[in-house]
Amino acid sequence: MHQLATLTGERMVTLVRRTMVCNEITLSYLERGALSAATPTLVFIHGYGRCAEDYGLVFPHIPESWHVIALDLRGHGQSERTGTGYEMQKLASDVESFFDAMGLSQAVLIGHSMGSLVARLVAISRPDLVKSLVLAASTSSFANHPALKQYEPVIAKLQDPIPEESMSRLVAGSLVNAPPPAFLEGVIQRCCSVPARIWRTSLSAMLAGGYSDQLDRLKVSTLVIWGEEDLFTRPEQDRLVSAVTDARLISYENTGHDVPVERPEWLARDILEFARGNFSVNERIMHEIIDMWNGADPSRLAEIIDPGYIDNVPMPGPGHGPERIAAQIAAVRENNPECRYSIDELVSSGNHMILRYTYHESRTQSMNTEGESTGIAWYQLRNGRVIRRFLYSEAFYASKWIAQPGS
Repeated sequence: MHQLATLTGERMVTLVRRTMVCNEITLSYLERGALSAATPTLVFIHGYGRCAEDYGLVFPHIPESWHVIALDLRGHGQSERTGTGYEMQKLASDVESFFDAMGLSQAVLIGHSMGSLVARLVAISRPDLVKSLVLAASTSSFANHPALKQYEPVIAKLQDPIPEESMSRLVAGSLVNAPPPAFLEGVIQRCCSVPARIWRTSLSAMLAGGYSDQLDRLKVSTLVIWGEEDLFTRPEQDRLVSAVTDARLISYENTGHDVPVERPEWLARDILEFARGNFSVNERIMHEIIDMWNGADPSRLAEIIDPGYIDNVPMPGPGHGPERIAAQIAAVRENNPECRYSIDELVSSGNHMILRYTYHESRTQSMNTEGESTGIAWYQLRNGRVIRRFLYSEAFYASKWIAQPGS
């Protein structure tokens, strides 16, 4: 059994190390709890060169009543190290076989980095297994990605046994916020235990196939979590979200690529909220409104805007209801037909939401100007519809609302 602590060491959790034969190989995994009708099973897949223990700082923030599994992929952690089979599709097939052997279905599948690619291939191939999907530190396409290719010369030089000093530099390169020293030392030691040949073959497999052309086949509800200092850029996140049928993005400030290690409490919080379905209504509303501003058909406004809607923005048009939003959209697009809105960050609590957005304008008719501005909006909801909105141009006001969302 494994005992894992929080960042502060205030609470210990125990997970059991088990093995399961899948696809004719032995896969190792950590498990806590058991299948329950009350909550979905959470299945965690680690990133490149890592293992299940990488989520060790996340688990203490997940209630003990939830069934949690963290799987070591083929060749990683304590799973069997085969001579072949490190293609992303093969790793995904291993995970599917593991689900079948465990009797799992409709689980929340969480993947970090390389694990996010494996997870989405599972969700595409076997949607019956996946209730919803969380992709942390992912990208729209891994194929020949420059952020990954820069590691090729470093990985090519690795020799067994891998020196801790070399691995320490490699691990530190993805961190903006360092975890507790003892945990970081464990990460480095576990990375050193992965043979150099698996580091090389796994990297080649990621670079060989981005599978971005399959994203439109991903139909399960998907949460994309991105660290704003990640080498996988914001435009890549936008492309990923826009390509998936039902996807939404949450960004973490001052966070690098190693999200489970850098922001374990945030990650656990957002996984739980997403798994409980608390994101579904709010995120759907926000993305549909943004789509309306971006020129989509506004005929569905009545589904997400309450008839008694009021707004603090002095714009022409009716004063209440969906007609108010429709009039504002028409007025803005008449003056600037090439305007675009995007959601940068969303803080959601019950029937209140704070939204940080970017507005891009490109006026080519009357004047040749282009620029971007940011704004803050506070929304109040009732019965799944927006009943009130206030807009602010300064973060000071937004921080006031976030601190007191019920005011």
